[in-house]
Amino acid sequence: MFTTATLQIPGVDTALTAPAKAVFVEDGRSFMYVQIGAAEFERREVEVVAAAGARVHVTRGIAVGDRIVSDGVLLLRARETDGSAE
Repeated sequence: MFTTATLQIPGVDTALTAPAKAVFVEDGRSFMYVQIGAAEFERREVEVVAAAGARVHVTRGIAVGDRIVSDGVLLLRARETDGSAE
C-alpha cells in the first residue's frame, strides 16, 4: 500500500538571512550597509530576528539581491561619523 501525504508545519517560511556581523546597533535601532555603487554604501535601518548560528533573519530594510557589507561595518560607521564616507 502507498499513500501521498502533505505535511504542514506552522511558522516555517522562507526568510531572508544575513550574517549577524553585518548588523550594528545604534540608539536601540539596527542598521546594515548596502553597496549602491562601486565604492558607495548606504546605511539602512533593518529589523532582524536571531536565527541559527551566526545569522539573522531580516524582516525589513533590505531585499533579495542587495549587496550588504559583512566585514568592516564598524570602519564604515567610523568613516561616516567623520564625514569622510564615500
